[in-house]
Amino acid sequence: MIFALANAVEAKDAYTEGHTERVGALAVEAGRLAGLDGETCEALRQGGVLHESEDRESPTRIINTGGRLTDKERIVMNKHPIIGERICEP
Repeated sequence: MIFALANAVEAKDAYTEGHTERVGALAVEAGRLAGLDGETCEALRQGGVLHESEDRESPTRIINTGGRLTDKERIVMNKHPIIGERICEP
């Protein structure tokens, strides 16, 4: 169910298409380079896929910004993983 949520978030616009899978793959590669075992790398992949699960609460304007974030935008985006954890926790 949670992975379906991640797919739904990604499908909301063309800009994010494939993003979660790319992040998951990069997380696995980083884990592999760090010498982590396969089980830990799989956990990293899942975390990479799920990292966007809270994007329904993040303003699209901030997510799609082309430049540096303002201090106010950075505060909003720093809440990103905390909100995602709250959504996935149950």
